[in-house]
Amino acid sequence: MGAMLPLLLTTLLNASAREPPGPSEATVEPARRDPVAGWAVFELRGGVQGNGSTVSPTLCAELGPWTYLAIEACGSGAGFLYDRLVDEMVHVRLEGTIPVWDQGRTALFVQPGVGIAEIERGGDEPGFRFGEPKVDDPKEGAGVEGAAALKLRVYPHPKVFLVAEAVAGVAWIPAASDVLDQASDAVGFGGVSLGFGF
Repeated sequence: MGAMLPLLLTTLLNASAREPPGPSEATVEPARRDPVAGWAVFELRGGVQGNGSTVSPTLCAELGPWTYLAIEACGSGAGFLYDRLVDEMVHVRLEGTIPVWDQGRTALFVQPGVGIAEIERGGDEPGFRFGEPKVDDPKEGAGVEGAAALKLRVYPHPKVFLVAEAVAGVAWIPAASDVLDQASDAVGFGGVSLGFGF
């Protein structure tokens, strides 16, 4: 019995000196996105756009009132950011937002869209000029368009994202052959833009 007491004391002292058990692996919180409405509500982008006859700056604002549907308007900003005298193509379209890849704070989307496009040479009158031109030297014309965009969103903060977009499409504008001095009334376009949103 006397030999057991030192052995018991040694065992207790060794047990009390040990580090308390800890988790076997460090707990890491997964990267997450947490937009204000559960989806992207608004984004603002700037970039360049070409339509075959000209390349111009473009500024796009996109509003997402629903999870998978957005309304986008793009133009050069002429008339309210700087003087009007530019050639440009303006777009207003309804877009679907289809997620195709998701990895933590990064997501890739495809956005097919339909809407209205207007080409402008130099000046612009209020509203859209649909149909055949009614003047000898038309400066603008409008028609329908279809487009598809590939969009990458990266969330440095759960509620704010950075965005990059590449878009291409075609518009049918009855006045295009006169305004742009080309053989067809079909106007192809493409552009790239960068921005942010929430």
